[in-house]
Amino acid sequence: MISVALPRIDELREFEKRARMLDTNDEPAFRAFLADARVILEKSEGDIADFLTVSRPTLNRWINGRSTPHPLMRPVVVSKILGEVSSKVSVLASYSRGSSSYSAVGGAVAKV
Repeated sequence: MISVALPRIDELREFEKRARMLDTNDEPAFRAFLADARVILEKSEGDIADFLTVSRPTLNRWINGRSTPHPLMRPVVVSKILGEVSSKVSVLASYSRGSSSYSAVGGAVAKV
């Protein structure tokens, strides 16, 4: 049995803090942000692409530097990713407030 760890919430909040300071005009930093978002959110490229409403190949090109979204669109991309991070923090925080222990199985958190 694994308790919902507050370090995971801290990790997400740290990512959120770095994202808020991101210079979206810095293309290497923006690419790194996209790659990090996939890891921190524990989602596939397809999942990230879906909630950004782009194709998976498009997201892959952004991450690998073969293309980038228009500079005016980049803050929107960051905002959408931050929304996903906030949602994940809210879910994890609600689990950590409970008095019972929780178990992490296959990426999902279940009350035991």
